[in-house]
Amino acid sequence: MLLITKLSEEHAIAFLLAVLYWVVDKKIGIFVYFCFWFNWLINFFLKATFCVYRPFVRSNLIHPVKGAIAEATGYSFPSGHTCRAISVYGGLSIFTSKWIKAILYSIVFFVLLSRMYLGVHTPQDVLVALLVGFIGIYVVKKFFVKLEKNPNYDKNILIYGLLVTALLLIYIIFKKYPMDYVDGKIIYDPKDMICNSIKSIVGNTSIIIAWYLERKFVNFEVNVSNRQKLNRLFVGFFILGIMNFTLFPWLETYGYIGKAILYFLGNFYVLFFAPLIFKWMQKRGF
Repeated sequence: MLLITKLSEEHAIAFLLAVLYWVVDKKIGIFVYFCFWFNWLINFFLKATFCVYRPFVRSNLIHPVKGAIAEATGYSFPSGHTCRAISVYGGLSIFTSKWIKAILYSIVFFVLLSRMYLGVHTPQDVLVALLVGFIGIYVVKKFFVKLEKNPNYDKNILIYGLLVTALLLIYIIFKKYPMDYVDGKIIYDPKDMICNSIKSIVGNTSIIIAWYLERKFVNFEVNVSNRQKLNRLFVGFFILGIMNFTLFPWLETYGYIGKAILYFLGNFYVLFFAPLIFKWMQKRGF
């Protein structure tokens, strides 16, 4: 179950989305990216609104698996792992055959099951996250249908996205949170919720910004030879690996601000800088 739950964690999702966007299908890749981003905003809004503690905090009868506790930070409702799973695998399933759909939804189901089995989420947490995911995919699909009909609608999507992000941050920063204590120790410090929200929301906002800039100034193509695709994967992940071992650890030393910048740069690299490099490589026959 610890292994299954990793299929919805950040590193696995980031790798899948990068491969999908760089060499498989650019449009599908960005669609799934948007599903992930939009549902993540809803997830944080609900977490901040309901402030539900983890099941093992609310009941002494629940004993979580030790290996899952490190990732079980923040409020419980709705499940972030389930949200990521349905956003990415559910979003991708729209474009696949029925057999691939079955595999993708099996992954979602087992991730959902793993979160409950590991003792870090309740059925309500995962089922609401699943419902939110479906709603988010539906909304994103409607926006992309409009974009297909009117390419200039991309500016509206960017403005709406930034506006919703700003309003969500204001809401999360200034709302009141419960201050409950056990044995003189606070259960969950609201400052952590605020800082985690800023880190993740600001960081993932780079998705729509990088998408818009790539669309306007780069517009790279995925329809290239298999050799060029392999070159892209090698160069793309080689540079990302260098960033992961040098720049990212340095940014993490600056706490939540550094992590927000890390998230922002990571997404911006995958969606804008890497395509810029790929277009340069394509012009030179690499």
